[in-house]
Amino acid sequence: MTINKSIDDNKTYKDISEILIEYSGKFKQEYIDNYMDIIENTISNLGLMSDISIAFAEQYQNILNYGKSEDQDIDYIVSLGYITLQKDFDDIYIIKSKNIISKEDKEKIEQKLIKILSLEKIEIRQKYRELRRSGINTHDKGGGIGFYEVAKRAKKIEYEFNKINSNRYEFVFISYIGSD
Repeated sequence: MTINKSIDDNKTYKDISEILIEYSGKFKQEYIDNYMDIIENTISNLGLMSDISIAFAEQYQNILNYGKSEDQDIDYIVSLGYITLQKDFDDIYIIKSKNIISKEDKEKIEQKLIKILSLEKIEIRQKYRELRRSGINTHDKGGGIGFYEVAKRAKKIEYEFNKINSNRYEFVFISYIGSD
């Protein structure tokens, strides 16, 4: 696992061979089936397709669950965001998601991600199994089990928080998935 605290959105992705999915706007649960169909119909390696589908769904769900308005006086979920699935020339699939979150959610998420990035791959798998068996945090907002799910499937994850105002942050999360 590696971390990159300076993700550059203006970077030219000359190593990207194709963009499979790109969406920006209001996220709705009913859209996810369309994206799963695209992944299923595009990726022939079943193991890889499974890893990408699960990571994509987790990142999509994070936008649904944590989305906030830029206006710090509004606490309701807006579920606006951005997600893309790209393939590079080395057959690595890159899932990048961005959305606005509250300061409280940033603190919860960041603690989970720091912990995950401190672990070896085998430790991530063990912690994931432990969390699943215990039922603790299993589908709670901020539970973090989805981040463990993505991390155990990814070759690398990166994240970044960009401050918008005193109570809002842009959260950028990238996972890199490829065949072993």
